[in-house]
Amino acid sequence: MTQFANQAEGFEVAEQNWQLKELYLDLAKAKGKSLTPLEKKILRGLLCGYSPAEISEVLYGSRRTSSVRVYLSNGLYKYIQELLIEKTGKVMNLRNWSQVTNFLTEAGYKIAKLSDIQPYKANSTLSSPSLEANLWQEQLELGFFVGREAELQQLENWIIKEKVRAVAVLGRTGVGKTSLLLRVVENIRNDFEALVWLSLEHQPAIDDFLVNLIQSLSNSPVESLPLDTQKKINILVGLLRHQRFLLIFNQFDSIFQAKALAGTYLPGYEDYGNLLAKLTREIHSSCLVITSRAEPEQFNLLTQEQHNVKCIYLKGLDVNNAIKLIETRLIVGSQREKHLLVNLYQQNPLALKIVLLTIKKFFNSSITEFLSNNTFLLRDIKEIIDQQFQR
Repeated sequence: MTQFANQAEGFEVAEQNWQLKELYLDLAKAKGKSLTPLEKKILRGLLCGYSPAEISEVLYGSRRTSSVRVYLSNGLYKYIQELLIEKTGKVMNLRNWSQVTNFLTEAGYKIAKLSDIQPYKANSTLSSPSLEANLWQEQLELGFFVGREAELQQLENWIIKEKVRAVAVLGRTGVGKTSLLLRVVENIRNDFEALVWLSLEHQPAIDDFLVNLIQSLSNSPVESLPLDTQKKINILVGLLRHQRFLLIFNQFDSIFQAKALAGTYLPGYEDYGNLLAKLTREIHSSCLVITSRAEPEQFNLLTQEQHNVKCIYLKGLDVNNAIKLIETRLIVGSQREKHLLVNLYQQNPLALKIVLLTIKKFFNSSITEFLSNNTFLLRDIKEIIDQQFQR
């Protein structure tokens, strides 16, 4: 056995960072019976950050991954996805071993520590721990990604070929803004020195937001930064001039007033408007992308003033891709029933995925059974989704 295998044998160190007993029990519920000792060992390996090849070296003395990947694709990945549905209400598309730790962290199985701050590395993904632990924890990409070819191409052209300074991706709740952006990021991230993905869901104060952002880009100590908000914005712009970063501010509408003119900032959050103006008007080599249900105040003026500020508004999927989404979930029904379901939920991807999950779980994957026997449930789900859409 290699020295590496000796050091990693059993991957018992995972217990220091993860709530393994709770995780084993919950995965056993998803599987329908207890995990085998081998499954537990492979899971611990993933939680320690080892790749399938490294796990295989420990288990079998060889870096051939075929056996480990069978256990992952036919077992653990499925159990984890079922667990996450129950734990978070999200259908997370687990496609790579490196996503496991991020998903399970979001589900609350990692033991919280204050030392999970990553130093800056070129061509890396950066994210402030106090605002968002990791980009791939921002997995609102529910299920398979379908369609959006024109929007993907448009965004990539703007960001890579035209090198615009800012792009706003707008649309109603559930229309697929984050899913689209995740797919774009997969394609373009290597064109940047680093990617910083931050969520505004919890309405961070502008000064806290700027401090975390500047620290992510430069590792500057907090005590060295000025107290003045505008001076911190100037420091940020200076950083964006020296290297090409991709900044993503997700759920930007979280800092808008709910019952005011669309795009109006909450009291005390107006400096976010100054931040946007500065990042769009000042010369720099980086790019900012925001997602929002509504266009930020004065952003329309910025798009008119600046040729390198763009905006794209997402609508529901076209009918063919909405039906394709149904078919990827292995839901059965006539073409007429599929069209009916698509139209009922206005071709909204999130709305469809919630309904499809319900059909799969409670109605034997049959649209016919769902429509004919539970119209009350259909109405109830539609009301819940409609509430999400309301500002």
